[in-house]
Amino acid sequence: SSDVCSSDLWIGREVVKQSLAEGYKVGILDYLSKPADLKVPYAQADITSKESVEDAFSYLESSFNDHIDGVFHLAALFNYSSSFSDLYKVNVQGTENIVKELFQRSSRVKKLIHLGAAASYGDDYEEKIKENFELKPTEDYGLTKMLAEKVLFDYNRVTRVQAATLRAPMIYGEDCKGTYMFNRFKAAEGPLIDPMKQTSNSYAHREDVARAVVHA
Repeated sequence: SSDVCSSDLWIGREVVKQSLAEGYKVGILDYLSKPADLKVPYAQADITSKESVEDAFSYLESSFNDHIDGVFHLAALFNYSSSFSDLYKVNVQGTENIVKELFQRSSRVKKLIHLGAAASYGDDYEEKIKENFELKPTEDYGLTKMLAEKVLFDYNRVTRVQAATLRAPMIYGEDCKGTYMFNRFKAAEGPLIDPMKQTSNSYAHREDVARAVVHA
């Protein structure tokens, strides 16, 4: 079996590692140039460009004898200070380009796993969030990830590709280049919590998120 990651390489590397350990053949689509230590088929592409995505999938498919079983779609713009237009271009239009390309190849691609975001639930819930809660994003990143899900499932209804989304919380792990809070984690200091406020944050380790993606 062969799978393709459209990748944020920080998470994508772990998905590749675990996929190879499970016996899968793996290729990567990413906007960065190929790191020297990655020994798998690699296509540098921009998911906001339909032509770039088409060329990348054609190359990767040829690397696996014209057969791709599934795609892990991890690529996204995760930056709360980015403009809505930039977030929309990558997270929504980029997802649509991936999905449209798979729609053209639906006779051969069986599965699409999309890494969504718990941010799509918003910040208004006071109880622990369950999967079936209504999506009520309160900021642009969560909104664009919700809209990406809509694109995913709109196409899922008219194609044989089986699609699923995993709404991950904040992800941490080795080599995390994140916010001030993540830097405190790395220094074993923990996040800063205001004792006068009711504050809660959910986190998942990169290895656990990758395991969920691979076994979805």
